[in-house]
Amino acid sequence: MNATHVFFVGTPDPPTDVKLEGFKVPGARTVSVKVSWTPGYSGGFPQSFSIHYRKKGSNGDFIGEYVGTPRNYTHTVKDLSSNTEYEFMLQAANERGKSQPSKMAQVMTPGKKCP
Repeated sequence: MNATHVFFVGTPDPPTDVKLEGFKVPGARTVSVKVSWTPGYSGGFPQSFSIHYRKKGSNGDFIGEYVGTPRNYTHTVKDLSSNTEYEFMLQAANERGKSQPSKMAQVMTPGKKCP
C-alpha cells in the first residue's frame, strides 16, 4: 500500500520561537542583539527572512534588515542603543510572497546610555 502526501504551496508560515539576547561588545559604543528563530512551513519553496525592529513605545516605523537564510536561523543586529528596550518581529518570504509577521518579541539592551 502506497502512502500519499499532500503539500500545499503558497506563501510561507511566519517564523516562531523568536529569541533575543542583547550583548555589549568590549570597546564598542553600541550594543548588539542576537536574534534566533524557528522557520515555519516554507510554502513549498526556498524561503528567506527579514528582521524588523524599533525602539519600544516609539510608534515609529520598523527598521527592516534582510538577512537571507542564515545558518542555524540566527542573525546579529548591530549598532543599537544601550539600556534601551526594543521590539522585534520577523517575516519569511518565498517566490509566492511574504508570511504574516511573527509574534512580537522584546529585549532590553545592556549597559549605560552612550554619551
